[in-house]
Amino acid sequence: MKKSPLFCFATTSVFLSSAQIVFSQNIILVNQTEPSGIPRVARVTLDDVGNPSNLDGNGNPINSSFTVVQNASQPTNANFQRNTPVLITEILLTNGDTLDLFNFEGADVVLQNFAVQQPTGVGVVETDGTLTDLVDGEAAFEASMERMFEDSNIISYSYYDGINPDPTEGLPDYDLNFRFAFQPDDYIYVQERNGNTFFELTPLDINGDPIPGANVLRFGDVDFDDNNGNANFSVYDWNTGYANDIYQQQQEMALSVVPASLFFDGLDPNVVPPQPVFGFRIDNDGDADVKFFGASEDTFLDNPINPAIDGTPPITGSLSGIVQEDTNNDDLGDAAIVGVTVT
Repeated sequence: MKKSPLFCFATTSVFLSSAQIVFSQNIILVNQTEPSGIPRVARVTLDDVGNPSNLDGNGNPINSSFTVVQNASQPTNANFQRNTPVLITEILLTNGDTLDLFNFEGADVVLQNFAVQQPTGVGVVETDGTLTDLVDGEAAFEASMERMFEDSNIISYSYYDGINPDPTEGLPDYDLNFRFAFQPDDYIYVQERNGNTFFELTPLDINGDPIPGANVLRFGDVDFDDNNGNANFSVYDWNTGYANDIYQQQQEMALSVVPASLFFDGLDPNVVPPQPVFGFRIDNDGDADVKFFGASEDTFLDNPINPAIDGTPPITGSLSGIVQEDTNNDDLGDAAIVGVTVT
């Protein structure tokens, strides 16, 4: 859910590391002030088990997977409402890159300002509409967040609705770390419900601290209120048309994909060299309803490993698009999938 920012533009921002060291970092406005030539989303493929075309006369799924291919961003109010998972399985970019390997392994949430200020109205919505709020307790909130970040189900996400009291602006809410780092040639997937507000990601190093001097990526439109509500989806790559059937049913999921190298674009490599990114610090002053993960043409299994994240389950096809289809643990879907194309 959106809220008005204290200011509508900025070129620098101040963030605190876990050691309370202050860094001033350049902000790149994704889809607004980013460098030219950044690839955009050209096609999205999803596994939509609850698609009406996959249901029998009693409303039960005929196939355990059902492919939907979107060759164009969906019109506003397409409103495909689901209470079954809708998984991103592949994203084709305008540069020809096909992203079908995802970085879910060992998602770890560390509260920042939310460890101090704990408002109501922040939490996780599950596929079936179940809500886990921050005020339900840090342990329950962190567990729900980590579970939500470990798959590509677009109708389960972090919500910010009716927050009370408003947290202090300019302070990060939480950190999200992954077991496998992002290399500069990997991509970052982000989504925002209704595509109508903004949030910022700051890259973290192997110690969980902000990378000094790296760019901050701001997704979404800080000027939504000034645009009379016409900014929905305008600064995101794609409207999937899908919404949770139980919670906020009229608000569809928008998404964008950017290269992780954007964190280092335009910087002196002798001062801020491109390097592995082990996670993000999230500053969500726009009260965006979000989800993020890594996407790539190449496996994340040979990327640097975060030594602070252990005890993860055995590595399986969970880094691929469809977990249940990877029967031989080769990161590829093995079973034939019945599907439909949506244009």
